Amino acid sequence: MADVEQMPPALLLSPTTKSNPSPSKVAAKWQKSERKLLRLNMAASYFNADHVILAKPKPNTSAKLQKGKDGKHRVLPTPPNVVQEAKHPQSASNPKIFSNERMNGHSIHDGDALGPLKYKRGAATKRHQGERERFEEKFILAKGEYKSKNTIDNFELDRVLGEGAFGRVVAAENTNPDSGGKSLEGVDDEWVAVKALSLQHLCDLQEQEHCYNEKNLLYAMDCKFCTKLFDYMIDNQNVYFVMQLVNGGDLTHLLRRQQEMEEGKFSPLAHEHAQFYLAQVVLAFEYLQHLHIVHRDLKPENLLLTHQGNVLLTDFGTAKRLDIHQKTFTFCGTMEYVAPEIITNKGHDEASDWWSFGVLCYELMCGAGETPFLSEHRCAELHVFSKILAAKFSFPDHLTTEQKHFIGGFLMVDVTKRLGSMHGGVNLVQQQPYFNGIDWEALQAGTLTAPYIPAVSDQWDLSTIPEENSWKFDDMLSCEGKFDQGSFEGAFDHF
Repeated sequence: MADVEQMPPALLLSPTTKSNPSPSKVAAKWQKSERKLLRLNMAASYFNADHVILAKPKPNTSAKLQKGKDGKHRVLPTPPNVVQEAKHPQSASNPKIFSNERMNGHSIHDGDALGPLKYKRGAATKRHQGERERFEEKFILAKGEYKSKNTIDNFELDRVLGEGAFGRVVAAENTNPDSGGKSLEGVDDEWVAVKALSLQHLCDLQEQEHCYNEKNLLYAMDCKFCTKLFDYMIDNQNVYFVMQLVNGGDLTHLLRRQQEMEEGKFSPLAHEHAQFYLAQVVLAFEYLQHLHIVHRDLKPENLLLTHQGNVLLTDFGTAKRLDIHQKTFTFCGTMEYVAPEIITNKGHDEASDWWSFGVLCYELMCGAGETPFLSEHRCAELHVFSKILAAKFSFPDHLTTEQKHFIGGFLMVDVTKRLGSMHGGVNLVQQQPYFNGIDWEALQAGTLTAPYIPAVSDQWDLSTIPEENSWKFDDMLSCEGKFDQGSFEGAFDHF
C-alpha cells in the first residue's frame, strides 16, 4: 500500500457546507460503522493497516476510507461538530503503555517528559542511508569474487576462547610470522579472534547455507553494537572468520556474578545496568532491521562485553536477510527465547527478534536463568512451547509497574500489537518510559560511560582466559591439497 499522509482521526466539519450530508444522517451512519471500524483496528496510524487508512481532508470535510469486499474504498465521514479522540489498542499486560497516548508522526510522546532526549529522526534517517549504501557495496563483494590473501598460517594462534557445535574460537595475534607486519591490511587491532568452523561438521548438519549467510552479513555489516568481521578464508578443513576480539565476557557471566552476590531467588541487574545494556541492543536492532536482517538467536550468551563495558551482539549463524514484507519459515533459536510465530510455522520476520528482546528484558530484570516461560515439567520443551503460544507468564513482585508494562509490550502473541513491530518501530521502543534518561545520540556516538567495567586492563588483556587449552587448536592448521573425496566435495565452492 502506498504511503498516505496521516491526519488526525477526526476533524471538525462545518454543518453549513452544502457538500456535507445532514447531521442526522452522518451521525446514524457513523454509529452503524463504529463497531466495524473498531474490529478493523481503528488506530490505522498505529498499525499502518491495509484495510483502514486516513485520507487527506478536502476543504471543510474529513473522511475515513474503508476498504470493502469489492476492493473499493468508501468514505465514512466524521459526524459534524464532533471531535473524536484518537484511540489505541490496549492489552491486558500493557494497559498503560498503549492507552491515553496521542500519536505524533511515528512515535508516542508523553508531554515534555522526554524533552531533549528525543531521538533526532532526521539525523538517524541520514545515517541509515549511508549505512545501507556501505552495506550493499560490501554485501555484493562478499557474494561475488572476493578471496582473501591470508591463510590461517598468517596468524600467531594463542589460546582457545570458546567452543561450539561446529568449531572453536581462538585468540590470535594480528602479526604475520614471516613478514613481521600486520596480517590484516588496514586493521590496527593487535589481537583478533579466529572462529574456525569444521567443513565436515557443517555438511553433516547441512549448515553450509547458514554459514554462507553469516559470512556475507558479517563482512558487509559495520555497526558499533555488533561484532566485526575483518576477513574470512577457507582451506580443506575449516572456514575461518577473523573477527574483532572481545575480552570482557558476556552478559551470562555478569548475571551469574550478580547471582553469587545475592542470597535471594531473584538476582537482577541494577536498573541502570539493565537499562544501558538493553538500550545498546535496541540500537543494534535499529541497525539490523533497517537492513531487513533478522538475528533469531538473541540471548545473554550472545551479548559480549568490551573492555569498556559496552555490549556487542554476536553469533549471526542463524541470521538472515529478508526482502521487504518477506517472511521466513526456518525453525531456529533458543527454546525459551523463541517467538510463537516460529513455533507455529506461520512465517516470521524481524518481529520475532522483539519477542526475544522481551524475554531478555525479563531475565536481566529478574536474574540469571529466570525467563518468563521457564518450566520444570518432565516434558519441558512441549510445556515451554505451550506457555509461549498462550503468552502464559507472571511477574515477580519486585518488578515495578513500569517494568511490567515494558516487558509485556514485547511478549504479545499478536505481532501487530507487539512493541517494536508496530508502526513506529524502533522509535516507539526508544521513547518508552523505561528508557527515560537515556541520551540516545550520546549512546550512538559512544560517549556514554558504561555502568560496569570488566576487570581487564585493556582490550588485548587475556589474563582472565587460561592458556592450558591451547592444544585444542592443533588440528586447525591448514593442510596442503584439494578437498577430500567425500561428503563435502564441491559444497563450499561458492565461498
